[in-house]
Amino acid sequence: MKRFKEIYEEMQSTPLFDERFTILKLLKIFEEESSWCGTNYQLIRIKEYSQEITGIRSGDCQGCMVQAVKNMIRFVNKYETDNPKEETQIVQTKNLYQNRKK
Repeated sequence: MKRFKEIYEEMQSTPLFDERFTILKLLKIFEEESSWCGTNYQLIRIKEYSQEITGIRSGDCQGCMVQAVKNMIRFVNKYETDNPKEETQIVQTKNLYQNRKK
């Protein structure tokens, strides 16, 4: 069983294949806009992470998938609140990227 830190780091890792966003970024987008712009594979990964954290296996219906995404959003928000150092690193990286674009 993975530790929370390992799961969080996996969610930050670079996207695979044709994916535009990391899983962590997809969760932030879903939280702000309630829209899904990821792949089916990423949705399955979120479901797997949710099961690993909660120990509860969610179903395959759309409502179950949305619930798994919402559970992961709660996990990320709680984890970032409890570990502000890592959140600061993400914000700093984001700011560096935005400054580089200018």
